[in-house]
Amino acid sequence: MSQEEKLPKILIVEDDERLARLTQEYLIRNGLEVGVEPDGNRAIRRIIAEQPDMVVLDVMLPGADGLTVCREVRPHYHQPILMLTARTEDMDQVLGLEMGADDYVAKPVQPRVLLARIRALLRRTDKAPEDEVAQRIEFDDLVIDNGGRSVTLNGELVDFTSAEYDLLWLLASNAGRILSREDIF
Repeated sequence: MSQEEKLPKILIVEDDERLARLTQEYLIRNGLEVGVEPDGNRAIRRIIAEQPDMVVLDVMLPGADGLTVCREVRPHYHQPILMLTARTEDMDQVLGLEMGADDYVAKPVQPRVLLARIRALLRRTDKAPEDEVAQRIEFDDLVIDNGGRSVTLNGELVDFTSAEYDLLWLLASNAGRILSREDIF
């Protein structure tokens, strides 16, 4: 199978076996390759080793919880993480996004809505051409290094979530151009 034909690989990290199986079956029927991991500690190792195209991550897990998984993998994993959880408090959502999640969806969610969110996140990451990976953009004392996905200002490292970094890279790499909403999303 050629690179263009390769199905996007999703790893669902969910300990509810029935929900994980139903979600996996639905996503497979809709053109995705899907693995399931029920344990937070094993999920950390799998995400780093397998580098799936996207992770759908529950917060409440045996072993490491979803927030810990997100925080631990972020330095080694630069693809989208979508948190799918029953925890709907504003603080839970803020914490999830600050730990590095790219999106936060509350359970229960309609399968079509989940699929649309997954496809939107995958589209955003597929837009960058391969040769962009090693590029670096400099504006005076601001340095954006796409190879290491890092940002420094006046020589100091600046922390960004994955979504914030992606937006900064998109805007910086299109400096002087007006981007439509479609270009951004």
